[in-house]
Amino acid sequence: MKRGGYMNELKLHKNLTVAEEIEKYKAVEEPKDDIIRPIQAPVLAQGHTAIYTMHRYFARRPHNVFSYLIKHYTKPGDVILDPFCGGGVTVVEGLKLRRKVIGVDLNPMATFITKMEVMPVDLDAMEEGFSKLEEKVKNDILELYYTECPKCRSKKAVAEWYEWSNVFKCRCCRKPIVLAKAKKKGAGRYVCTNPKCKGLLVPSECTKIGDEIVSVKYSCHCGKGGIKPADGSDIGLYKKIERSFDKIVRAEKLVYPKDKFPDGDLEKDHSLFKKGITHFYKLFTKRNLIANARLKKAIGNISSNNEVKGTLTFTFSATISWTSNLTSDTGHGWQHHAYWIPNVCYEMNVWRMFEQRFKGGNNTVLKGKKESQKAIGIFTKFAGTQKDLKGDKTCLLLTRSAHKLPIEDRSVDIVITDPPFGGNVQYAELCDFWAVWLKEELRLKGVIDNKDEAIQTRHAGFETEKTADHYENMLYRVFRECHRVLKPNGWMVMTFHNREVGVWMSLQRAAARAGFKLPDSSFDRTRGMIYQPPIERYTPTLHLRAPGSMLGDFVLSFQRQEAQPEIDKIKEALTPEEEKDFRNKVEELIEFHGGADESLLMTGLIPYLNERGLLHRLANFDLRSFLNGHFVFHKDKKWYKKEMVDKDTKSLKPMEAIPAELLTEGLVLSLLKEKKIASLDDILIAIYTALVNSHRPGIEAINKVLLRFCDQVKLARGEKRTGYKLKSVLPEHGEIKAVEAKIQTTLFGEDIIASKLDHNELIALLAKYAAKLNQDIHIGETEQRKVPNFKEISTKMLSPLEYGINPKAFDIIKEIDILWLKGKRIVAAFEVAYSIETADKAINVRYRNLFSEMPNLDVKTFVIVKDQDYSKAEEKLFTPANNKDGLCDRIKIVKVSNMTFDNIERKL
Repeated sequence: MKRGGYMNELKLHKNLTVAEEIEKYKAVEEPKDDIIRPIQAPVLAQGHTAIYTMHRYFARRPHNVFSYLIKHYTKPGDVILDPFCGGGVTVVEGLKLRRKVIGVDLNPMATFITKMEVMPVDLDAMEEGFSKLEEKVKNDILELYYTECPKCRSKKAVAEWYEWSNVFKCRCCRKPIVLAKAKKKGAGRYVCTNPKCKGLLVPSECTKIGDEIVSVKYSCHCGKGGIKPADGSDIGLYKKIERSFDKIVRAEKLVYPKDKFPDGDLEKDHSLFKKGITHFYKLFTKRNLIANARLKKAIGNISSNNEVKGTLTFTFSATISWTSNLTSDTGHGWQHHAYWIPNVCYEMNVWRMFEQRFKGGNNTVLKGKKESQKAIGIFTKFAGTQKDLKGDKTCLLLTRSAHKLPIEDRSVDIVITDPPFGGNVQYAELCDFWAVWLKEELRLKGVIDNKDEAIQTRHAGFETEKTADHYENMLYRVFRECHRVLKPNGWMVMTFHNREVGVWMSLQRAAARAGFKLPDSSFDRTRGMIYQPPIERYTPTLHLRAPGSMLGDFVLSFQRQEAQPEIDKIKEALTPEEEKDFRNKVEELIEFHGGADESLLMTGLIPYLNERGLLHRLANFDLRSFLNGHFVFHKDKKWYKKEMVDKDTKSLKPMEAIPAELLTEGLVLSLLKEKKIASLDDILIAIYTALVNSHRPGIEAINKVLLRFCDQVKLARGEKRTGYKLKSVLPEHGEIKAVEAKIQTTLFGEDIIASKLDHNELIALLAKYAAKLNQDIHIGETEQRKVPNFKEISTKMLSPLEYGINPKAFDIIKEIDILWLKGKRIVAAFEVAYSIETADKAINVRYRNLFSEMPNLDVKTFVIVKDQDYSKAEEKLFTPANNKDGLCDRIKIVKVSNMTFDNIERKL
């Protein structure tokens, strides 16, 4: 059936050229600053849309996070490079926003899936192609699944699926046991079905003696349908197909994959060779091999254009995920990042699954292509080379390793990617599952060549094993190429998810060696690292998470450096002083978090190592051995200082207060007092916007606060998600301890916490900074009268003669909020102004009178102001009178958000 709406929609796009589309989007986006800084807060991750649910891929990141990154760092018409394009998120979101994109991946399934996601196609022609295919092959496939209807006794009811079960020999009674019929006692434990035995059956310890069909889900033209036990005709039909398999394949000239299963990581994970899985076709029943082969052959023979054939082949590939022996339940198909073969599996009807994947629900190819047409349409114009992107082409997809690219120097505006996470996912080995069926379309002779894949394997002893050195070196080669093609001052932005110390270090070293650097605190408060909470509906309740597990991703923003480090001149070890400082930093992190897992250590240590230029010097530094040598690794997968753990019992000693938890308490209480009820997403966003890098609390800290202070409630009527509200009776909140925690965080040199401090807390913070520089302090006498503790820590200033100043100047200077002293010399003076009025008074009354009394006084003077008051404070300072009297050069205004130790030290 023709539906003019789709074509009319395309005509709207056809009226605009690529250049006009770009200009249209430029007109509605806000202009970019000349200097682009990293994102400052996490983005509320959303679930995958129809484009991404057309075909399975591994570890796709949230589409709206990448959309936000693209809008933040680029403008319409800019060229984006993704050197690990994977499931196509950067390419799809870039085209949606009218950027030009280059997607690169050595995995041909990745570029095939990405191409299908963005390729323009006539939706009417696509449906007509499906109808032709249905007419041609549907009945030939369905005849393989005929079963008898229990109601009308028709022999042509159709099986939607067959439940298959492994059969094991019980070690006690030696009888054959059909596992699907055995009662499950626990994980991997069953009760023998022999009533005289009822012994414990553990499949992994028993001999498998076969498999059999247990039950059938069917539908019949008489209207009857449901699940029935498999009968003799069901078993007989399958045995007939099995006996006739070779004859059918030869007669119909069917093609199915005969490729050997590679000896690699995934084979080792589940000992597939020992289980008889030596070839890919052994992952399918003989019936489904014939059905898939008939379907694939029919797609190749229909009279449709290449785009329609491409989308039907794409649908076929998506269907395969459901029609193998890897399907452990009927609602998900193949769902693991592994070739795990369940003891009870489902043989799905190939035609029914193909029909469902094409148009049968929300996660279908037809729905995904409708969404793609609406959001991108014919803006996608595939390029053959980079040169084509300078014209009216918008999308270049390259199937190759990104360590060597046919791209000009300094021609790409930004790199946005999601690199492999060490050994988390073996992408090529997993994609072989589809690739062996699509060798002609992917131009393959066998399995995917993964020689240059930037991963590491968990196992060794096979040709394609990959060490941690291989992983780091491939990342380095790819990042170095990104550095070559990226424009000066460009960014390389990525999401990253791995809690292993070694993988984090490999990524950071590779980037540093290639000429990229996370920005330091003087440029960006987050140091280019933002913690990104996950999609909420994919997030288990926090208390169910395993200790030390990671939740969400990090967004890392690397700056391109013109000068690349000379690798051959890099030292291989830290100096004793550097190692001591490093150990102190780890101690600070452990104390702040009350124990730190690998994830928390990395988010605190990476900025520290980066700013001190140490990252690329740690190539041969065994961080885990260093940690084990100085700290205790507890069974909860965290490191502790030795004095935190009882030597005899190995149990943790009680801790009075944990700063990370106290700060989290303050944020949660503040948020819920204002909003009354908040979702988990709202809470995580608030926490991870305010607490970055070293301060980022772990899952356990957040969970403790939520359990202690909050009750779970429904967010709204009809809303499935739950939210949190404050308990009616709150436990005592450690206000004094919370202030101490706030001040302690500044030892890490991170500015965001300073903006949370009040007037007196900032004075206390400046006092701590002075102590770090071995300087004494004097706090204003009015402040000393208000806060007794200030009097205790202040140096007494008894006589103006001691300090070489006149009595009038002495009376003024004693009232300044805080002075830094070196012996009897005043080094610096700080006024903390929390309003424009007090800033004006500090500048134009106190400091003006001070310098009028002593024009030659050599003291550095500062006024600390709120960020939002900075511009108005400058107006108060930069007046003609102050400029004439030289005050503009003698007084410095500092934003609260720049109140880091490093910044203040530099200003002195």
